[in-house]
Amino acid sequence: MVSLMSRQCPPDGAFINLVSHWDVPLISGRPISQSIAEPIEFELDLDNDGQRLPTFFTTPAFVATEVFCRHLREAGVDNLQEYRATIANPETGETFDHYRVLNIVGLVACADAAASDVAELGPDLHFYNEIIVSAAAVPRDMLIFRLAEDPTKIIVADRLLAFLRTKGYTDIYAEPLAERA
Repeated sequence: MVSLMSRQCPPDGAFINLVSHWDVPLISGRPISQSIAEPIEFELDLDNDGQRLPTFFTTPAFVATEVFCRHLREAGVDNLQEYRATIANPETGETFDHYRVLNIVGLVACADAAASDVAELGPDLHFYNEIIVSAAAVPRDMLIFRLAEDPTKIIVADRLLAFLRTKGYTDIYAEPLAERA
């Protein structure tokens, strides 16, 4: 079984904006082959009242704490490219440097479009509101990947979620995905 993973966002949860590296495809699911100057810079979104930093952000990139990154690797995740990140608070001048940008290298076409709830945003651009996956297309050897049909979606194996829960994370939201034969 697999699940859609995102962050649990409380009312005081922070959001971030990308400040640098606009030309780098950070959520494509494909390897980044170009050399990247580090750190990749973000700012807290001050239009949002929330300031509490989470374990990870999923937009505008997958940005996670160093500890979370270490736990992913400890669980056996081996398809990540990792880059240093900074998150600045433009209001206070404080900078947080314990985050990493994670490029998930793994783009898997496993959505059952006919069974899923899909909004077409344009040619070859879809947003999956509810994902039903084709069981035969789900790789059983990958712990984490991006959905090829909608690369904004991060899919994780249930065994990875179980491992992360043993580490005490409380701000990870996981929606189990129905599978069709």
